Amino acid sequence: MKNFFGVIMMFIKNVEKPITIALLEALIYRLKQPPPRLEAMLKGLNQGFRAERELLYYLERARVFKEDVFLLHDLRLPANGSTFFQIDFLLLTPLCAFILEVKSQPHYFIFNPAANQFRLENNAGNLVSGNDPIAQVEEQVDQLRWWIAEYGINHYPIYGIAALANPRSTVIAKSNPEQIHQKIMHFPYLKKRMKIIQTEDPKSKVSIPHLKRLAHALANAHCPPRYNWCEYFEVNTKDIQPGVICPNCFRIGMQRKRYSWYCNSCHHISKNAHHDAFRDFFSFFKPSITNKEARWWLQLDNRFTTHAILKNMNLESSGETRGRVYYPNLQTRR
Repeated sequence: MKNFFGVIMMFIKNVEKPITIALLEALIYRLKQPPPRLEAMLKGLNQGFRAERELLYYLERARVFKEDVFLLHDLRLPANGSTFFQIDFLLLTPLCAFILEVKSQPHYFIFNPAANQFRLENNAGNLVSGNDPIAQVEEQVDQLRWWIAEYGINHYPIYGIAALANPRSTVIAKSNPEQIHQKIMHFPYLKKRMKIIQTEDPKSKVSIPHLKRLAHALANAHCPPRYNWCEYFEVNTKDIQPGVICPNCFRIGMQRKRYSWYCNSCHHISKNAHHDAFRDFFSFFKPSITNKEARWWLQLDNRFTTHAILKNMNLESSGETRGRVYYPNLQTRR
């Protein structure tokens, strides 16, 4: 929670490194020769995350909001059936909601709504693959409106804006320019647009307690993405190195000393570095682990030490004694 000029910004789902970035980083650390596609994807995701942090920095200081606001970052919600929709930033105010879709590419965004056309070009004028950001954010608005209606809130205005982080990106509207420029803009122009929206007379106003319950319901409904990254990048699991990664220097091979992990490279000491190691195992190998597998993965010799670690992780389990199998809990899933 932060107080800006009398307006409170409550972080219901804070701006944190997405689990996808953390997993891809861990996969790179554990591979002697990471695939170029993996490194390229991670570079793009990190670029996007830096842009999202820049947007938060801007929102905190731009004095955009007249009333208290609830902020949720990197929200992935279930839609119809088994599909999901993802939102970079969701800002809930008593007057309305804002969905901000962040774009960090230094490209040309070329729109021609009269012909239902969109092109994304690089600085050389070559066509680049990419979705129409306006259509993308409008779909997010529709999905969220359905979700909120299911929660019992009707006639609550939701506005979607594609926010451009890179000053070198350019928006070209070949038709309906006013309509286009209200839905996609660089960070400095968000303040004016969002203030204009908030001056419009709302059909209704949602109370802060009701809005807070909605924000927490959305955060609790968040579903982290689950991908088989090894299959996607054609990585043989035999090439993934076991061991605990140092959270300070990112070297593999922290040693267990008493009740902590010690890094021989940078001398960092951590009590819970094994948490991320279990997360990696469940993501790269399978959603279960035995004491023997944990000993190999953590590079431990003592099964009793390994048992104590597994027990303190509060993992779900089945079976007895040596046949016990452990499964990820909510913490290790996220």
